[in-house]
Amino acid sequence: MHFTTTPFPAFSWSWSRHRMLAECPRRYFYTYYLAHNGWLPTASARSRLAYVLKHLVTLPMALGIMLHERARELVRAVLAREALPDVEELWTRTRQALRHACAPVEPARFAAHPKEQSMLLERYYDGALSRATLEAVGERARRALRVLHESALWAELGACPEADVRLPEAPTSFDFGGTTVWVVPDLVYRSEAGWTVLDWKAGRGEGAEAQVALYGAALEHGAGLIGPDDLAYGRVVRLQDDADETMPIPPADREMALGIVRESVAAMGGRMRDPGINAPYEQAAYERTQCWSTCARCPFLELCASELGLEELRPPGAWPLLSAAAREEARCRP
Repeated sequence: MHFTTTPFPAFSWSWSRHRMLAECPRRYFYTYYLAHNGWLPTASARSRLAYVLKHLVTLPMALGIMLHERARELVRAVLAREALPDVEELWTRTRQALRHACAPVEPARFAAHPKEQSMLLERYYDGALSRATLEAVGERARRALRVLHESALWAELGACPEADVRLPEAPTSFDFGGTTVWVVPDLVYRSEAGWTVLDWKAGRGEGAEAQVALYGAALEHGAGLIGPDDLAYGRVVRLQDDADETMPIPPADREMALGIVRESVAAMGGRMRDPGINAPYEQAAYERTQCWSTCARCPFLELCASELGLEELRPPGAWPLLSAAAREEARCRP
């Protein structure tokens, strides 16, 4: 397949992109602009660093990915009319995945091949994971797996024809006013009440109501499973809180979600010097958050290290690309 590089990435909208701009415009700039083309041999040191750091994954994020995969395994078992694996089997699979994710990795090795060599943000910046951290994440995993295994969902899905259950294998998209909108529903199924979009939440999951309303809009405008006047449902299963809530998604709520998209796209366009080609303003137009707790869990902390006064705090051998990027940034300053 022939791959053509472009000076700027294609523009699209997603819920994660929307939240990132609201939380920290600087991180938004690093993720969607500075990291673009950072894989090329001709990339600048800062672009290459942003591309590498973009691939860091926090331990809670890694656990969330594992829990979602366990949920998908349970859905597949239901659809195959097989017995569900028990909680201990689910825990064994998750524990193996956690051990692999938490294994030490040389920062330089990760920096050389960030797409092939996964690395936890906590290891990259702190150099080690404490026993307390590992025990806490293990307990969170076991609690979430118990909640997942005991969910009433499995009996409900078992009563649905297989054709009425959709387990998306990849993000899906629909066009909204010329903008590609990406959504990632965890599960879509039809019961006697109608079509339902389900979202498993492994963490805090703020804004879940608006998010599932957007999924409802995708059922109408993307998948075509419901009409403009039809009622759909959103279901949010919070694995840490043992909470399972189903809410109606009427047409008015779907329109409200699309209104959020419309306003968000306009805000993103306001950060571009040329929206026609998705060309951003310079980094200075993307302010850094002033919330330290947000910075502390950001993969791009290294790029902001000089502004935050953290360059002298890095563990020996860590942050291998910092010096080159810092020198380049200094040359770029007026």
